[in-house]
Amino acid sequence: MSPENPEHYVDATDFDGRLSPSPADQQISGDPDKNFRVFDEASGSPFENALTSYHHNSLGGIRLRKLGLYQDLIENQLSKGNMQVFNMLNAKYFIQRNQQNGQPQAALNSRAFGPCWLVKSIHYVKDGNEEMKALDSINVRDTAIIQQQFASKVKFLPVPDSGASIKLLTNDNDKLTYEFNGGSNQFAVFSEIYYDKGWNAYLDGAKVDYCRVDYVLRGMSVPAGKHMIEFRFEPKSVATGILFRVRRRWRCICC
Repeated sequence: MSPENPEHYVDATDFDGRLSPSPADQQISGDPDKNFRVFDEASGSPFENALTSYHHNSLGGIRLRKLGLYQDLIENQLSKGNMQVFNMLNAKYFIQRNQQNGQPQAALNSRAFGPCWLVKSIHYVKDGNEEMKALDSINVRDTAIIQQQFASKVKFLPVPDSGASIKLLTNDNDKLTYEFNGGSNQFAVFSEIYYDKGWNAYLDGAKVDYCRVDYVLRGMSVPAGKHMIEFRFEPKSVATGILFRVRRRWRCICC
């Protein structure tokens, strides 16, 4: 049967060809560090083009799949080229058009903050509007911007410690694991979108509070010592579904 609208269909060979990595994609894929993001300016519509996400962790994608917080950040910060915001989102590579041959090429952004970092201080703001505005001037590599409503989740202020460190160990779809080591209390920022309706934080296996920082990211107080930090995706809907299936099985067995 022929399709009613053949123009909406693409030959399989042509489709596969569109997914082939460009030289820029190949260059980026050769980076041994896989925990970074890519911003594709060469596509012409970096926030709408999902092809980059086929090859890399991307800052773009389909509009309907974006959280409201991130869409706000796109419209108010990324669209005007605030490099500090790109850095906090760990945009290590930018794909740009070569001015001579028009082909996409990868440009390394060595100032990207990485997947996590420790800040020296906290700057409190009244609401989301002030939080967004503060991104224009606050150095978020050293200072975390936090709304007053989350102040109770900040257990202590960070204490300077040049030897303190935090690093990402594993990055799975539903779990991220970090290793922390410090001689004093610290505050960590994680370059992951804040979403408290499913993501839970654990310190050495015990559930702990975390909060929204820098408008879209996650932040957590970390006490002195050596600790393992985990973020696990544990939405209530999944737990409810499992419980429902268990109860149904229990009733069926007994009937």
